[in-house]
Amino acid sequence: MRDITSRRISLALLAGLVLSAQPVLAQDAAVPGPTPTPATEPSDSTTPPADDAQTKQVPTGEVVPQNQNPNPIPTGPTPPTPGTGSEVSVQKETNAPSKSQPEQIIVTGSRIKRIDAENSTPTKVLRQEDFNKAGVTTVVELLQNQTENSFGSFMGGGGYVAVGQSTFSLHGLGADRTLILVNGRRLPREASLGGTNINNIPLAMVDRVEILKSSAAAVYGADAIAGVVNVILKKSVTGSEVSAKHNQSYEKGGNTTKIDAVTGFKVLNTDVTLAVGAGHTQQILTKNRKKLWQEASPYDLSTAGAPTNTYSWGLQNPNNPAASLGDYVYRASPNCPPEMLSAFPNDPTTVLCRGDGRKVSSSELMPRKDERFATINLENQFGDVAVSTTIMATQTLTESMPSSRTLTSNPARTGAYVLPFSQTPADLQAQAASLGLNYTPDQLIKISAPRYFPEIKGTTQSEDTSIGAMIALTGPITSTWDWNFDASHFVTKRVVDYDKAPDRLAFVQNLFPVSRTEAPSFNIFTDDLSAIGSYFIDLHREETNVITSATAYASGPVFELPGGTAQVAAGLSASHEKYTLSPDLRDREFLNTSPETAGIFRARYLGSFGAEGQGKRDVTSAFAEVNLPVLKEIDVGFTGRWDHYSDFGDTVNYGTSLVIKPVSWLKVRGNAGSGFRAPSLSEIFNSADGGYLSVTDPRYCDNTVPADNPCGNNGTGYSVFVNSPGNPDLKEETSFAWTTGFLVEPSEVYNISVDYWNTRVNDTVGQESLRRLIEKEIAGQSIGNSVISRGEDGRIGRIDNSFGNLGRLKGAGYDIGSNLKLRAGELDYGLTTQYSRTLSSKSRPTAEDPEEEYVGSFGAPRYRLTNSIFLGNKVHSGSFDIFTTGKQESGRFRTDPTYGYISPENRYDISYGWKYMDGGTLSLGVYNIENRMMGLYVADKETRGVSYDRTVADLRGRQFQIGLKQAF
Repeated sequence: MRDITSRRISLALLAGLVLSAQPVLAQDAAVPGPTPTPATEPSDSTTPPADDAQTKQVPTGEVVPQNQNPNPIPTGPTPPTPGTGSEVSVQKETNAPSKSQPEQIIVTGSRIKRIDAENSTPTKVLRQEDFNKAGVTTVVELLQNQTENSFGSFMGGGGYVAVGQSTFSLHGLGADRTLILVNGRRLPREASLGGTNINNIPLAMVDRVEILKSSAAAVYGADAIAGVVNVILKKSVTGSEVSAKHNQSYEKGGNTTKIDAVTGFKVLNTDVTLAVGAGHTQQILTKNRKKLWQEASPYDLSTAGAPTNTYSWGLQNPNNPAASLGDYVYRASPNCPPEMLSAFPNDPTTVLCRGDGRKVSSSELMPRKDERFATINLENQFGDVAVSTTIMATQTLTESMPSSRTLTSNPARTGAYVLPFSQTPADLQAQAASLGLNYTPDQLIKISAPRYFPEIKGTTQSEDTSIGAMIALTGPITSTWDWNFDASHFVTKRVVDYDKAPDRLAFVQNLFPVSRTEAPSFNIFTDDLSAIGSYFIDLHREETNVITSATAYASGPVFELPGGTAQVAAGLSASHEKYTLSPDLRDREFLNTSPETAGIFRARYLGSFGAEGQGKRDVTSAFAEVNLPVLKEIDVGFTGRWDHYSDFGDTVNYGTSLVIKPVSWLKVRGNAGSGFRAPSLSEIFNSADGGYLSVTDPRYCDNTVPADNPCGNNGTGYSVFVNSPGNPDLKEETSFAWTTGFLVEPSEVYNISVDYWNTRVNDTVGQESLRRLIEKEIAGQSIGNSVISRGEDGRIGRIDNSFGNLGRLKGAGYDIGSNLKLRAGELDYGLTTQYSRTLSSKSRPTAEDPEEEYVGSFGAPRYRLTNSIFLGNKVHSGSFDIFTTGKQESGRFRTDPTYGYISPENRYDISYGWKYMDGGTLSLGVYNIENRMMGLYVADKETRGVSYDRTVADLRGRQFQIGLKQAF
């Protein structure tokens, strides 16, 4: 590519720069590595070209020049250069054309090795320059920045049973409909999560990430309805490299430190690559992010913020004739500091001992995390056969901030701790007397004493371990046909411990009697408070997911067409999946099992550690692909796949594609096909996963019965144990998806792509609402595999609400990308942009439900936009990045548009890289320059309380980043 010292760019072209993609680098550009081909449309391949007549086949499908290492460590490691993921991923050397055979590459989303491949599916490739952006320290953060990430993603924060787990949802179609691969191999789906936990993939292990943005079920099988994320690990490097990165938060908490090392060497005929690393991330507490508390309000004051050993009390005023209505006099304990005396904003006569609740809050935005990993990759060549072996192991330890587990109010019925007035401290009795209150010794007084009870603290800890082994072999069948075989085995194990779960029954029996007129047996003012420490247990649960698979296929040319050689790939695959979800059986106990708590339908402990299930399935598959270059300008493709599942039967899927290149600077593309999502093993085999819920039962309840009937004062509802068992009769979700678009490269310095996508999913797996389930049972209609059990008196004792293929899902939108890349002397500069817009995201949970539009709701913004301005030379590089998210609205907003919404937001990042001598790189960056707390909204109009949604945003605030890499 020639240097560009001056060039006129039309205003119309510049107007299109808000739509951009990966830069087309000039020769000798600042970023080390291969250079995309100029003057031709960008390809989606991830394969370097052959610049020699002889080529060596690598089992992942890449073709590299003989004796050339595909991943050398350059003398100066890549600085954090600007640029976002793009389709410009084919790596061609402009001045080194093939001497004796055309370039052969494997295209993402296909098993066919093609000549001058024209991929019909929009594909984004994220590389090291994207990993080095400010604020990116994990694969989760990398994917969260992508404009295609939307509704259905999950960022497990502190306090969740799923703490430490994260998922990715492509185009908002669901994490369980986005296939996650490592080196092209399927990872297990977590039974408790409903998707693949991408936290199990350390970023330091990753060479690149390929995102296929269209359905690919006919190629990959189940779960690729929305698309595919393929994480390619590092391998076959030359030399050694050590890197360290530290992110320092502007506000307290959230600091991240990571260090890793990779080395490559040769042992006999084997190229060996070893990589190890570790990282630590501090937790972030809500009290350390002031913008969560930015609107000071009297409602922020809390009795929990009062000094230790203080309390507040409430005594019914016997002098009030309307005492039966609950007229209470509230006061603070005599030892409450005067500055802590506080009245309610709406009741000046109510004075309590209260302090700033923020100071004592243990609520978390992000838990503490420690991670470590190790990989080994072996590359061998035995004659014509290339063998690649990878073994990887990762472990992530996540722990929430220790927080108080002590129950300071009645866990069975709403209410405070009470004592007979005669058993209260003398100074309290004197205080009441000074107020002129008449009382009897047995009269009960309310005590609000969260700072008087002993603070028994506990944590939620999770340990996620992932171990995988992959082997791939490739060899020639003939001079033009190749065979490929790969096998893999992955195991993920998750262990969760919840320390100090309060025993609600013990608290009821000793501190909070069910009867509102009964005094407790335990007096917090006179009895030994350490005894409360025995009212807790530690809960434990485990989950194991395993997948073993093998694939064999052959590919090669079959005949000539006017546009080139027709190519075919066909093969077989088999896999075995299994899972085990082991509960803590104690967490299935409920309060109503004890005489003193009969009729109280709540979990005795936590209620979320009792899920149980185990199951397995075998899958056998046959697949085929055909690529037909019918004309030089037209390329047609067909894919087909048959899968047999041992648990639900057969499914057949197909795909078609078309690429038209009428002129050298324009590529028009489209594809369409069917797809499916296999029901998860937990949706089929779970035996227990439930709790007590309130139901409406017109058959049993009668509005004319007395007010104390089990249905409540309105005579319509009561609590029932509801189990959510698996359904062995579940079938697959089916889908049809199509995309169409174009890619234009009018010059060497600018390109733009536009792709429209449309997906419809039928027979989505879900559950009937309890109301509709009971209505059907009363009317004598079928309720499928669900069961409603009634006692002799007609009252419901239990509901097993099974899963079913009940609903449907529809989505549509478009992605636009463009890129401008210029050069002046040794300086490269330009602008890249990506824009994703969701036009519709409709869901109908069951056939009886109305179809609801979710576009614009929390976690599903109408659009996301990224812009990156960059410049650099061989030594220095820098970028300025802008991430924009559209407005998001809650259900409250639709009734009152003055609150309950997230405004359109911009986040600004800046990154700088310096490649110094002796193979070193220094990187600096500022993430979230303005220190904005993304995803915040007003949740309560009266108190102006702030909440947040973190589906497409995080709440770290401003961070300063420094990184060092040193190659040897």
